[in-house]
Amino acid sequence: GWFVMVDRAKALIKNPAISKTIIVTVGTFMGSIFAYILQVFLGRWLSVSDFGTFTALLSLYLIFGVITSAALTSLVKLVAQLSSENKFDTLTQMFINLSTVVLSFGGFLFAIVVIAKGLLAKFLGIDDVTLFYFFGFFVGVSFLTMLPNAYLQGMLRFRSYAFFAAFTQFMRLGLAAGAVMLGFGLYGVFGGMAASVLVVYLVGVLLLKRNFSKFEKTDLGSYYKGMMVFARAVLFTQVGMTLLNNVDVILVKHFFDSNSAGIYAGMVTIGKVLLFGASTVGVVMFPMISSAFGKGEDYLSKFKPLLFLQVLVVLLGVGLFFIFPELITRVMFGPSYAASAVYLPRFALFVGSYVLINFVILFLLAINKVRVFLLLIPAIVAQIVLISLYHDSIVSVVNVNLAVSASLLIGVVLYFTKNVSFSNSTSIQTRGDNPAEH
Repeated sequence: GWFVMVDRAKALIKNPAISKTIIVTVGTFMGSIFAYILQVFLGRWLSVSDFGTFTALLSLYLIFGVITSAALTSLVKLVAQLSSENKFDTLTQMFINLSTVVLSFGGFLFAIVVIAKGLLAKFLGIDDVTLFYFFGFFVGVSFLTMLPNAYLQGMLRFRSYAFFAAFTQFMRLGLAAGAVMLGFGLYGVFGGMAASVLVVYLVGVLLLKRNFSKFEKTDLGSYYKGMMVFARAVLFTQVGMTLLNNVDVILVKHFFDSNSAGIYAGMVTIGKVLLFGASTVGVVMFPMISSAFGKGEDYLSKFKPLLFLQVLVVLLGVGLFFIFPELITRVMFGPSYAASAVYLPRFALFVGSYVLINFVILFLLAINKVRVFLLLIPAIVAQIVLISLYHDSIVSVVNVNLAVSASLLIGVVLYFTKNVSFSNSTSIQTRGDNPAEH
């Protein structure tokens, strides 16, 4: 029996989908280490109140970026299609065009942050309005990195993608932490992270150079139209997933005192170790399934081992947080955040549910099953309403998150079983729910 298990494990590791997942996991894990070194550094160097402010603004940034997240998902799908057709001249022209578009959109977001700085400061309880200029600059340039990210992922260049993921977080750590050590505080955090984006973008261009080719300017309108149609269909899904994972931090910053908000931010930061570590399976799965679906291949044979791996990773991660909450908290943030440990196991269940929800939704998007967003709307409304009503303690907020995510996971699984047949993958392509129909 033991030898059979070993042989099965070897066969599983040799599976191309699993081996690519391992490569991406290693790179993303290294990136996560750098990201969490930065989080730990900020948690120790900044006051608890300032760390709460940083985490709240970071959550606000993720909500700002929800539109680009939808565009990123759509772009990965388009790049996977074009690269499978060897249309690298089209991809080159598109990269240049989209870089200009992203910068213009970033300027627009910077203006919004600056104009709304007074309202944002009041809502989040932040006294230093000047901080929003640095935060706005970071928001404005940050989405540049999504282009090389999407290209490397869509082209299935997972080794380069893994390096890019690690390097991105390494540069963010070095420049942001360096600025804080020089005494620039939260200004330095956001200014350093903004500077790191520019460096990382240039490195991404160098990584993609071998895939770029000379091109004659052509009308790419049909490609952009197709991308935006899919992005529009995906947008509601991305909004829902982003809000589900960030709205609690913002509401806690609004309803709780600064110290409690900082403790909650510490718990969230520690809990999201699981999120970043486990989500690498979806990074590999989405472009693989998108490419296979576009070619009319049997994509379910690629999906099954990744589904097994995703569930296994989540179970192992949640188990560790249940067994060692105090140790994990102490190692990451020290005694200042010891109060976070008691909430960590329950919050890990929320994060584990979120990872599984996101994984299944990514698969459904890869096969053009976009109406799953209808399940997210009531879940987000319930989360916002329930936290607004029940915020007498941190555990109340965690309970709301857990109840909402568990209910949503059940709904997504039911949607999956209704729309996907494991016995007949080709039938999925013939049943409606195509984004072009919306």
